[in-house]
Amino acid sequence: MQTLWQTSTHEVDYHAGYLVIAENETQRNYVVQLKDNNGRNVTRKQFTDAASTHGIDRACSTFKKLAGKVQ
Repeated sequence: MQTLWQTSTHEVDYHAGYLVIAENETQRNYVVQLKDNNGRNVTRKQFTDAASTHGIDRACSTFKKLAGKVQ
C-alpha cells in the first residue's frame, strides 16, 4: 500500500476503494468509504477535494468522524 498523503500527525492511504487514515500519535486507524446515490465509490475524490481546499489534517479530522458509521 502506498502512502498518498503524509503529515506529521497523519498518514493516508487509499486501497481497494477504502481510505485508510492512520494517526501517528495514537497508532489508531480509521477506514472510510463513501458512495454516491448510484453506488459509485467517491471516497478518493471527496478526500482529495477536501485536502486541497482545507488541508490534509483538517480533511483527516472530518473523515475520521465518518469512519465506521453507516452511510
